[in-house]
Amino acid sequence: MAQQLNQVDERTQVIQQTQDEQYNHLLEIEATAQRSFDESQRFFQFYGYYPEGWPPDPMTGSADPWPGRPTSQVSHLPHH
Repeated sequence: MAQQLNQVDERTQVIQQTQDEQYNHLLEIEATAQRSFDESQRFFQFYGYYPEGWPPDPMTGSADPWPGRPTSQVSHLPHH
């Protein structure tokens, strides 16, 4: 009986560890997204337009919806 309880306990620990790792990963993603958003806001305040590929494509989450596009075509978004 004690061995079964130990196995359950080990499984619980593994599940908890996995959930913690997933949560930490989400926090990292969120922090990265916030950083790139803050940087693009600073870019916009300085240059008056957003850096290329901003905002990210909502469907793919990719920063540049047209990869391989010439960098001369900067997206001039209207002032908000």
